[in-house]
Amino acid sequence: VKDKKIKKGNNNTLLIVLLSAMILIFLGIEIFFVVKKQMLMSKKPIFVGEWRPQYKGQIGMPVWKDHLYVIDNNSNIVTKYDKLNGTVIDVYSVPQTPKWAVETNSGETIILLYNSTDLLKYSGNKLTGKIDIKEIKVPEGMTIDSEDNIYLSDSSNARIFKINLAGEKLLDFGGRDKIKSIGRIFIDKNDNIYAIDTGLPYYVVVFTKDGKFIRKWELKLKKLSGLEALAITSDGNVYVNDMNESKIVVFSSTGKLLGKFDTDIDFKYKISLPGAFSGGLDDRLYVGSHSLSIFEAIKY
Repeated sequence: VKDKKIKKGNNNTLLIVLLSAMILIFLGIEIFFVVKKQMLMSKKPIFVGEWRPQYKGQIGMPVWKDHLYVIDNNSNIVTKYDKLNGTVIDVYSVPQTPKWAVETNSGETIILLYNSTDLLKYSGNKLTGKIDIKEIKVPEGMTIDSEDNIYLSDSSNARIFKINLAGEKLLDFGGRDKIKSIGRIFIDKNDNIYAIDTGLPYYVVVFTKDGKFIRKWELKLKKLSGLEALAITSDGNVYVNDMNESKIVVFSSTGKLLGKFDTDIDFKYKISLPGAFSGGLDDRLYVGSHSLSIFEAIKY
């Protein structure tokens, strides 16, 4: 009887030891993943450089190929810069308030204006033609794909129109069943179209270049300013300028929050109120704050 009691006691002790070990292992795993998540969330980009664009008012700063365009809504001017060093390439004085600019494979610049039924085409700084967009009632955003097809978002019906350089309509897609209130639109390296849904709650809605719905995910920002821009890098991560927190917020391609930053890894540059933002296709980020800063995309 004593032997049985001893064996039972040993078994209970062994069980307690095993349970304690399992709990310690579980806690260790939990701590590991918490620490890893904190490390990923606190990642910062590498600072590349900065230069100072000249403008009176700035509502956008799209980057195409080797160039960065500053949309100056106070002076009715669009300025084309070398994106890395700020050398002025061309200056476009337009008849109405400019809204956005894109660049074709041949180097033509196409400018969208407020309250206009035409897109303006420039070769160098010479106006070479116009593209009729009168079918699009309230053009809100514009982007261009690798085949020089232009996409325009129409806030009157929350649809995206795809046209060629001759102004011929190729298709339209979207609609309020997928986007409540459409804002600016952006493009990734695979020519997928990203639309900001400015209705509450905010969403990012993704389509193929042929208009097929891919996915949507909630853009978990407290407030949109109307100046938000997406930079979609080659790994599919999505960066957005959060004016409310004065930070750049990073999401995965499926909308998982990866991190936030307002400075670089070496603390050389402090971002304050990032009202203009662009990049991504070249895996670099261009942030307009007290000057224009250039960062390398973060590796997660």
